[in-house]
Amino acid sequence: MDTLNVSFENILNAKDTSAEGFGNDVIVYHIKNIEEKQPLNNTPSIRIDAVFFIVCQYGDISFTVDYKNYRLTKGMTLSLSKLHILGDIRIGKNFEGYALIISDKFVLSIVEDMQIIKKLTTSSRISPLLMLDNDKLQLITDIIERIKRGIKATDHILQKELIKNEVSNFILEIADITYKTKLENKNENNTYKENSQDSIIQNFIMLIMGHCKEQHEVSFYAKELCITPGHLSRVLNAFSGKSAMKWISDALISEAKILLRKPDINIQQISEELHFGEQSSFSKFFKKHTGVTPVEYKNNITEGI
Repeated sequence: MDTLNVSFENILNAKDTSAEGFGNDVIVYHIKNIEEKQPLNNTPSIRIDAVFFIVCQYGDISFTVDYKNYRLTKGMTLSLSKLHILGDIRIGKNFEGYALIISDKFVLSIVEDMQIIKKLTTSSRISPLLMLDNDKLQLITDIIERIKRGIKATDHILQKELIKNEVSNFILEIADITYKTKLENKNENNTYKENSQDSIIQNFIMLIMGHCKEQHEVSFYAKELCITPGHLSRVLNAFSGKSAMKWISDALISEAKILLRKPDINIQQISEELHFGEQSSFSKFFKKHTGVTPVEYKNNITEGI
């Protein structure tokens, strides 16, 4: 949680962002980017090892989640579970909203019946976005403000329980909205529509998150999904406009950038962790997809560029 907190602080413009934290269990950011300036670009990828939400009140914010592009506008909420990769955050000049980060440990202490969380995170594997009407948006932001007040209530003898109660309310409301959105997709026979392409996409994303470091070929993922490489690429192209090979390359670049931001690991070690035969092969691959070598990228980070 510490690494995520520091990374997220760096991604956002500190003077436009206020943060309230209850240890490393609950962190609330109130984000404003209303000055006349350029949106943020080229932000680093970070791995989300927590339950994570962004709520857009005004303006827009765009980013990638697990190598796919998304854009939030007013009334939209991003919901992520652990181990998602968030990157390339671009905050519009008139954006205002909240980010809420909750540690898995804290969530587990609140929700014993994990079916609620499973319903929440299953939908986010295909699309992590929810659309809120004005009433729901107000409800959600009111709860976040109450979480902030609980964090500030350091003299309250039951502060942790106070925060737990409001975080629980937030999770239950998001789960309710997620479930009702899913109900809207029921067919006339009152059964959920099964979409084989959705299943392929969901399972491919889970596979690539778990295996992209060591498996660089489309054939591996197609075999695991019991389909042909051509069919896999067609499904992914229809879903995202990217081929299976582009998904794998983007995943590798995201993993490489995360590793390159670590000060205690060198290029050779990164090359080995990403299962490139030689450091030169990794360097050539990285420059092809980013325009700079791994050494240049790491030096730019060190120099604060």
